[in-house]
Amino acid sequence: MSTNGTPYVLARPPVGACDPPCAQPNEPRTKLTVRETQVLTAIVKGMSNRRIGRELRISEHTVKAHIRSIFHKLRVVSRTQAAIIGLQAGVVPPA
Repeated sequence: MSTNGTPYVLARPPVGACDPPCAQPNEPRTKLTVRETQVLTAIVKGMSNRRIGRELRISEHTVKAHIRSIFHKLRVVSRTQAAIIGLQAGVVPPA
């Protein structure tokens, strides 16, 4: 309970407590855009943000924005996790 007597409300129900079933951890929230898929493919190949930007003809800042969106959609916090999920889900081909 909070200090004013109201109960705390969980922002997300515990795993297995969803009715109807909700997304499981690391299950993509939505589909990646074509550009996000291109960026994720470049991440799998081990490219730096700068190189990804040069290859896709976008700014490094835009690359970082795409990466943030990918992390959010895949529910990950690192490039390595994103690459693994992308490969396992078949979103990107192996490098």
